[in-house]
Amino acid sequence: MFIYQGFWDPLNLAEQNFWEQGNEATVGFLRHAEIKHGRVAMAAFVGYIVQANKICFPWALTGGPLAHQGPFADVPGETIMFSDIAAAGSPMAQWDALPSSAKCQILGTIFILEWIGEANMGAHYMRGGKPGFYPSLKEASSENGGIVPHPIPFDLFNPFGLLPEQTEAQKERGRNVEINNGRAAMLGIFGFISASKGLIVPGLDGIEGVGRYSGVCTRPPSECRHSPKPIPPPSQSHPPPICLYPWRTPLLTARPLASSRRHGPLLDG
Repeated sequence: MFIYQGFWDPLNLAEQNFWEQGNEATVGFLRHAEIKHGRVAMAAFVGYIVQANKICFPWALTGGPLAHQGPFADVPGETIMFSDIAAAGSPMAQWDALPSSAKCQILGTIFILEWIGEANMGAHYMRGGKPGFYPSLKEASSENGGIVPHPIPFDLFNPFGLLPEQTEAQKERGRNVEINNGRAAMLGIFGFISASKGLIVPGLDGIEGVGRYSGVCTRPPSECRHSPKPIPPPSQSHPPPICLYPWRTPLLTARPLASSRRHGPLLDG
């Protein structure tokens, strides 16, 4: 009996040579990308749960009590509360409902963090550096020889310094835990998104709080427009949702779920 020992690599990425940089650089790039995507997915998974439960700040996103008063009297714009965004629907619909300026701030912050991470990491992850390493924001300020023109009081990890120092063995275990949790989170956030689009995801498609989204998840931010329209019934122009599981054969007709579960069409199967 042959027992295969190794790792799961159906695309044979471990033997690739991206951009003619060598196999070691390629593996470093892939591992860094996996860790980074896992971190984003963990934040997205928790954020989806928070937004799906309409948990938000109690103040205004734009405008507020000082809008159109005093020195702001001539500043155009309306007051938009965080609760208004939360009431837009599913987390993706809430993103669509954000003003363009808010989206630019979010994307701009991501760009700055990426810029700092690539410019201040020391040994690059494709040149023998540690995949997943992110430099200290405190040390990225210009007064410490970094590229940020002003001091930064906090770091991304352990910003208040409450966590104790760890040994190398503890750090190594923590990195493995982070990778595994990141992989689970990537599956989890895709499950949420799939369920919100009407796909059959066991354990999620019957939860009303997951919500329904009638937009396009991959649409560029400049084209996002929130639409409260429900998902239309299957037709020539709107085919039925795809069943992710071959043993649950979808029919060409959809039925609404019972009101006690969730709204919108679901496939019989």
